[in-house]
Amino acid sequence: MKADDFGRHPANVKLLGSILFPLKDGIRDADITRHLAECEEAGLIAVYESESKKYLEIKNFNQRTRIMRSKYPAPCQSNDGQMTVICQSNDGVKPNQTETKPNQTNKVASSPSAPKPAGKVKQTDEEWLKEIRQHYPGINVDAELRKMDAWISTRPGKQKTRRFIVNWLNRVEAPVNTATTPRKADGSIDYYADAVAVFGEENVVRVGAL
Repeated sequence: MKADDFGRHPANVKLLGSILFPLKDGIRDADITRHLAECEEAGLIAVYESESKKYLEIKNFNQRTRIMRSKYPAPCQSNDGQMTVICQSNDGVKPNQTETKPNQTNKVASSPSAPKPAGKVKQTDEEWLKEIRQHYPGINVDAELRKMDAWISTRPGKQKTRRFIVNWLNRVEAPVNTATTPRKADGSIDYYADAVAVFGEENVVRVGAL
């Protein structure tokens, strides 16, 4: 049996039997009760009750305590000589009393509650898509969304998340705007004029007939 630093332990007979005689058969609850009474009569322990539970305390335990309060309530003598747990325990803390740091309670009670930081308002899907359309002006985002739906419909488990949409659009090339492409008199594309418009005339060399 391992008592706490104050020599106290539950005195439940079934618990004590399983701890003291784990491998011995035939130990009855009555045997444990008799042993407790004999130890108490010999002045070795004190058996007492607290909140309908039995405890024992080893007398003259004299072990160096490592904790400030016992795990179990302490016995106390009342005016009629019966064991009670109403008075203060030997460790200076009333039974079942919760330890608190000095001034901790007053500090919390007196300090005003700090305002909660305003969190970022999450965009709705429609607001987010409107912003996405602005980021990809050269791509028909709505058409690509329909392609995504068709692609996902053939792949169970895939979901059209915002990250998925961005990754998809990043792989889509914006179509060439042929309306502004320079053309020759016959209607064909003027590749030389197109290159000059992009790179500058000093950086473009005409080779052959274009």
